[in-house]
Amino acid sequence: MDVLKAGERIERINDGLRVIRAPGHLPFGSDALLLAGFLPGGRTLAAELGAGTGAVSLLAAARGKCSRIDGFELQESAADIFARNIALNGLSDRVRAVCADLRTLPSTLAGRYDCVFSNPPYMKTGAGKRSPAAARETARHETAGDIFDFAACAARLLKTGGEAVFVYRPDRAVDLFLALRGAGIEPKRALTVCADPAHAPSVLLVSAKKGARPGLYCPPVFFLKTAGAENTADYEFLLEKGVFPDVFLRP
Repeated sequence: MDVLKAGERIERINDGLRVIRAPGHLPFGSDALLLAGFLPGGRTLAAELGAGTGAVSLLAAARGKCSRIDGFELQESAADIFARNIALNGLSDRVRAVCADLRTLPSTLAGRYDCVFSNPPYMKTGAGKRSPAAARETARHETAGDIFDFAACAARLLKTGGEAVFVYRPDRAVDLFLALRGAGIEPKRALTVCADPAHAPSVLLVSAKKGARPGLYCPPVFFLKTAGAENTADYEFLLEKGVFPDVFLRP
């Protein structure tokens, strides 16, 4: 397998991982890092929905949060980069890239996974600016499945008591909560993330459990930067440990 194709380059991200940066595809960003940090540990088999080029699955595997991860990605070009990223980081024994449409996954996968996680498209079709790159457009807009499709797929794949973890936009929180509860996955933790104390939340992290009773824990707001534009102690903890401080995970 060729590591790089025309126009691609390798960049280093957290935990010493290397990923392929390709024209037309979304780069590694803070959403991926936050989602990986919000994932529970000690899971045997996990699935990522809309895995893109695989950064979150790679981070989860590198931190030992899951023994095995199947990353499902619709776009062939992204799934190809994901597969090469797995090989590049020597994680073929723990991570698998699967090119598939989450809306039509086989019934044999039902109830198989302990954890399902996703950074789904967060913009409705026709909303916001369109990207000339098809891969970016599909990654950002709900052109190949909306949040209700993602939640329904997570519910199908999860075992009873299994955990679904999503990173989403706060302005679409109602859609996310409706989708999760409607699919039988009860939201249990909801963490808002702000760039700094002067800005409104820009990221929402939600953990939900299949078949759980209602009851939602809302931790303190997580700030990336102080008013002086320095990393907060909490963010430094996340960068170093790969997980949020305990207060952001449980009461």
